[in-house]
Amino acid sequence: MATSNKQFPQWAIHLFLIGAFAALMFLYFSPILQGKVIYQGDIVQNRGMGKELNDFRDATGKEALWTDAMFGGMPTFQISTVYPGNLFATIEKILTFGLSSPLKQILMMFVCFYLLLCVCRVRPTLSAVGAFAFAFSSYFFIILEAGHNTKAMVSAYIPAIIAGTILAYRGKYGWGAAITLLALALQINANHLQITYYMGIILLGIAIAAVIEALVKKESQNFFDNIDMSRFVKASLVLIFSAGIAILPNISRLWTTYEYTEVTMRGKSELSTAESKSGGLDKEYAFRWSYGIGETFNIMVPNMYGGASGSPLSEKSACYEYLKTKFGDQTAKQVINQMPTYWGDQPFTSGPTYIGAAIVFLFIFAMVLAFMQKGNSHFLSATFAASMFGVTLLAIMLSWGRHFPALSHLFFDYLPLYNKFRAVAMILVIAQFMMPFLGFLAVGQVIDALQNDGNNPVKKGETPVLSFAANDILAALKISAGIALGIVSIILLGGYMIFDFANPSEGGDMAAFMQMFGPSLAEMGLSKETINGIINEMVSALIEDRRSMLVMDALRGLLWIAASAGAIWAFVNRKISANAMTIVLGLVMLIDFWTVNKRYLNDDNFKSKTEYQRILSQTTPADDAILKDKTHFRVLNMAVNTFNDALTSYHHKSVGGYHPAKFRRYQDMIEANIQPEMQALVASLQKGANDSTIRLAFSKTPVLNMMDAKYIIYNKEAAPLPNPLACGNAWFVSEIKNAENADAELAALKAFNPQKTAIIAKEFEKEVAGFTPSADSAANIKLTEYKPNHLTYESNGSKE
Repeated sequence: MATSNKQFPQWAIHLFLIGAFAALMFLYFSPILQGKVIYQGDIVQNRGMGKELNDFRDATGKEALWTDAMFGGMPTFQISTVYPGNLFATIEKILTFGLSSPLKQILMMFVCFYLLLCVCRVRPTLSAVGAFAFAFSSYFFIILEAGHNTKAMVSAYIPAIIAGTILAYRGKYGWGAAITLLALALQINANHLQITYYMGIILLGIAIAAVIEALVKKESQNFFDNIDMSRFVKASLVLIFSAGIAILPNISRLWTTYEYTEVTMRGKSELSTAESKSGGLDKEYAFRWSYGIGETFNIMVPNMYGGASGSPLSEKSACYEYLKTKFGDQTAKQVINQMPTYWGDQPFTSGPTYIGAAIVFLFIFAMVLAFMQKGNSHFLSATFAASMFGVTLLAIMLSWGRHFPALSHLFFDYLPLYNKFRAVAMILVIAQFMMPFLGFLAVGQVIDALQNDGNNPVKKGETPVLSFAANDILAALKISAGIALGIVSIILLGGYMIFDFANPSEGGDMAAFMQMFGPSLAEMGLSKETINGIINEMVSALIEDRRSMLVMDALRGLLWIAASAGAIWAFVNRKISANAMTIVLGLVMLIDFWTVNKRYLNDDNFKSKTEYQRILSQTTPADDAILKDKTHFRVLNMAVNTFNDALTSYHHKSVGGYHPAKFRRYQDMIEANIQPEMQALVASLQKGANDSTIRLAFSKTPVLNMMDAKYIIYNKEAAPLPNPLACGNAWFVSEIKNAENADAELAALKAFNPQKTAIIAKEFEKEVAGFTPSADSAANIKLTEYKPNHLTYESNGSKE
């Protein structure tokens, strides 16, 4: 019977592979098919901070550039502003088929990475496996669970921009320019400039590799197809031009962000005591989320440091067994749902930056292979590999932040714009991209190299590639597998002989457990010694569970490395075909990432739309009481983390809020005045609460009075505390006091009567020149109409 040699067209293969990934994606996020939505903490906060703006837009069709809902008022540029003139926002909706988060981010990650590997001449099926490994990287699922949608979307476009850059340097100017322009415009529109900045570091590394290949001609240095200086210059100019065009439709967003940044916490401080004089964040704040040096190996063993700050434990855990014995089965099941398993250096974390044990092995394999190769290669070269390895290593060391101050402070103090960004551990997104990229390039190189011998000839129409000898590939495989297995084995050994698994924070695990369980144990009438004994036993059980978590994940890592290395070994030795090897690698990636990701983003993270809206709109007794007052005022919510909560803004105009780009002046006032006043208020009210003590307490909070904090929420279930000294929306003062500088201005706010005195910084003296404070007791002024973009006042007085 005759057989057909007819092959599927290339476009059909691409569509099939993308469709297959989409099917896996929908299977993972199956609750979406049931009409549910993902509950993301930061998105819920964003709904709170943008509620006033969205309501105004829906009612009027207009855009407001200011909101009074947070921090006593702030611009909306980084909250909810819509830029209708940006065509690329529409293009993104088309490319993502109108999907919602997290589907659109995950799909674009796959498509863009798949494009990159295909551009680098990796066969489609292997490209699909590599793209899956990138798209299902655990860190992306963790940030999507938290609600960092823009961060994920910006990360998704990195591979496409790199693909366009590589095409340009290979002389494909038209395609290079088009892909770079489209992907970069979409990335800027997604609006997370910190990730875009980190991508610039990758592009710089690629440019360095290209210029070296152009200057130093060697047969093994041809990742860019024998580039010369003429092509390098042309390609660079094309890419710069494309970047300029990509910026144009985003210029409104970028320009307002630039202007606003200068007056936020990321800009220059006016205080003489502040660390930042040249502009930028304080180092302590910027380096707060620094990755521990030991935590780096989370990229291979996800639970090496306990996973997330609050993790569920199984009913086989040591903690469960102890709690069950001591307090019963029901209590034990409740407690183990949220245990403090994390014991790393960060203040808290939603999970590790797990890149994959098999992926790290493939990355090491790529490096060894690049430096051992003999002859010519159209994929990796020693020059390109060295440059990309350098970029990856730099990113890892910069993620250490305060743990490696010599390097971190150097970049923070001298690299332009670097000091505008916080959470330096985020730079590991470079390693997340680079490791699967180079790893799957290496596997693709092995396949194409071995196709060029007599046993497996190059197919008709394919470009011949001078191969490595199979012995050279096996030697590189042996070295890289040995390194990867050795690292994980040391981690496994450390679980038994090196690590103490103790929480390094002040007070450690004892303090954490005492805070969690101490009060309830005391209510049971137990003695202090008995309570301490119980807490000690719980800490011992938790340490044993942390050890078990490390051991199990280290064993998993050894399995994935062995399976991946074994598949490549079998292919090189002609035991299995390239397709079979690809299937094995695909199964390793699928099982590994699927199971790890389910720890952080699973069906429990989805809620019905009705329940989601109920959570957003639900009110407390304190809210209900305040909402009866239809005048315009502000609320201080002390029942939550006041300056890390935006849900208060869903219902009220808040003195607090949640935003990483507050006005610098307002943050200075929070630290110097508002927080001390809140502490003083609590101390005063603890002595008793009647009309006279309340009035006396608020006489010591002049800034809160000035900010018109008319109601104080101290208990969500209780009636709010009214502030009898809240100044209102506007008022007349009888005197003006000038402050010489910002320090004097904040100092003056500590003890003044805002109803009588206005404190004016010297730089604003001209603004009030010619105006005389009014002593007219009959003068009055009131707010008659409020909109976020328009306020109307009516005043009566004897003077202007």
